[in-house]
Amino acid sequence: MARKIPSMLNGAFLMLAGAVLLAINFLDFDVETYWPMFLLIPAALFLFSFLANRRNAGVLVPFTMCIFMVAMFQYCEIYGWYNMEWLWPGFLLGAGTGLFLFYLVSRERRILIPASILTGLSAIFFITQGPFARLWPALLIIAGGLLLWRRRKSE
Repeated sequence: MARKIPSMLNGAFLMLAGAVLLAINFLDFDVETYWPMFLLIPAALFLFSFLANRRNAGVLVPFTMCIFMVAMFQYCEIYGWYNMEWLWPGFLLGAGTGLFLFYLVSRERRILIPASILTGLSAIFFITQGPFARLWPALLIIAGGLLLWRRRKSE
């Protein structure tokens, strides 16, 4: 069985590459605009690697990072690369989400610490930059109100 896994991955890679190239030839596909979609190829390979061997849960981290990069790069390619000024915390969120997936599969509690740190930092940076930069103090008001409401409810 161990020898079948690399041939399965190679076969899946060739099929995926062929399907993509065939689609480019027959569909009106603008490679200059949709190049981030090619990052789905390594993402699919990481996913196939995990599905072939469930003990290989570590590949879920680069899998989710590829997915987040596709989303961010495609957004910037369509709406402008200046958006990366506030989208960059998505790199941290991709790694944090991958670590959470790794935890869900492996149940290794020590993974929760870096996953929480990366996800928390990403949330802080998303909230304090970009389109939400002026609204983040409202979260403090909401949090304070929830604390007061919770205390009053318990009395």
